[in-house]
Amino acid sequence: MTGRVGDSDLSGDVSVDRVDDRLRVEADLRSRSLDLDDLFAVLGAPPDPTETASPEQRARAGAMRAQARLLPDAPLRTERLRTMDGRLDFAPTR
Repeated sequence: MTGRVGDSDLSGDVSVDRVDDRLRVEADLRSRSLDLDDLFAVLGAPPDPTETASPEQRARAGAMRAQARLLPDAPLRTERLRTMDGRLDFAPTR
């Protein structure tokens, strides 16, 4: 796979298999340019509105700034994590 998440590039291999009724996700990923705030979206944080963002993301970022929040006030749902196993190898170069 090769793609972009915000201002970050990602490339590598991802496989998803089912082993004994559990998902197994394995990934070997690389990045030549990783912008850490692009990864904060995984936790529900909005992007920096001065960087790559959709109109919806910019609006959400404005609403969260108005509430003086870094992360949304929402439960972190971990149930899905308990249904799978995985391995992630990540090699950033910058």
